[in-house]
Amino acid sequence: MVRHGALPKPHVYEMLRSSEPRVRRAAFILLEAGNPKLRKNGALYFEVLRFIWDATSNYDICQEFMKRHR
Repeated sequence: MVRHGALPKPHVYEMLRSSEPRVRRAAFILLEAGNPKLRKNGALYFEVLRFIWDATSNYDICQEFMKRHR
């Protein structure tokens, strides 16, 4: 289960769909803070990536998130 802080899931989806890079980065930070074991747990990483894909279905945004975790 992906945790996304106190914000409702639809609001986080809207943040991820935003055309503003700052808003998307804020959503990434929120997901990273809500899921602190993200860097150590591969299954959780792919679950968060799937959450982002469900929100946007945009390869560029998923790639932006993956670059943050190289």
